[in-house]
Amino acid sequence: MEAQKYCLMDYLEEGGQAQIFKGRNQETGEIVAIKRPTDFLGIYINKEKKVLRKIKALGSDNYNIVKFYGNFFYGRKQCLVFEKLDIDLNRFVKDIVGEGLHLSDIRVIAQQVLVALNFLHSNGMAHRDLKPNNIMLVDRSSLKVKLIDMGFAEEIKKIKNFRCKPLCYLAPEEILLMKLDASVDMWCLALTLIFLYTGDRLFVYSSPEETIAAIVKMLGEPHWSYDCPPDFKKKFRSYDPKLKLKSLDDLLKIRPPTQDPIEREDLLRFIDLLKQMLVTTPQERITPAAALKHSFITMDHLPIAYAFEELFATLAERCEIDVRNV
Repeated sequence: MEAQKYCLMDYLEEGGQAQIFKGRNQETGEIVAIKRPTDFLGIYINKEKKVLRKIKALGSDNYNIVKFYGNFFYGRKQCLVFEKLDIDLNRFVKDIVGEGLHLSDIRVIAQQVLVALNFLHSNGMAHRDLKPNNIMLVDRSSLKVKLIDMGFAEEIKKIKNFRCKPLCYLAPEEILLMKLDASVDMWCLALTLIFLYTGDRLFVYSSPEETIAAIVKMLGEPHWSYDCPPDFKKKFRSYDPKLKLKSLDDLLKIRPPTQDPIEREDLLRFIDLLKQMLVTTPQERITPAAALKHSFITMDHLPIAYAFEELFATLAERCEIDVRNV
């Protein structure tokens, strides 16, 4: 792909690995997103390109994963070209909505991300960097989302453990640099869904030891904690962190109690799904395929009329946002 085919327009943002620009395909006029690496991280761009080519050949465009158009060199830097999306969920919740999302909106988002993860895991890949910043709305007037940023995606059988995302989204086995499998994505998705509901991150602490202490205090001490290095074990057991939620059941108290028994039951199903995702033993976490059959996603517990109405509700109506003027 030749660089002359694309013209860089506006600078959009900078992540840990690259700068993102708005661009234009000069042959078709299509507006695209162009990812250009920072000076010292070109190796990750090349790795991401290989992953993107592999999953695209497997049909990733049909599974809620950002469309990859190709690559070109801008000077000495290799750039990746993607479809242009709207806004990531982190900025959308914080800057646009300003609070947690409606539970039925979270369901729609969760279902789409689970489809993407099921596709990746079924094809022997793990995303490794799942967080609100890496899930984007296609258009903020709808709830269509896509998973982005395959810079740390790896074949499950070849996963190397290193801390590739913020501490608050790391699974315990990542923090402890233990052996990883694809279930790490489900832990991170659970924390992402909690962020979407509360508007806040669950485990925000200053060190790996304090974060593990919070996880153990909230979810119980798993068998792997006894295999921790002695110094690490001594440190994390010296902490008594303040928890935002004493248990996942405390999500029932985050918002004013509902008088609608249907809404309460829906929240209980959401909490049950989270409990099956936030399991400290990786092998016991629910898989994307099983999560797609969970009642919170399938809405089996909802009356038909209620579920039908939900399918046609819009995010803008629920949040009272005029998305045309945002």
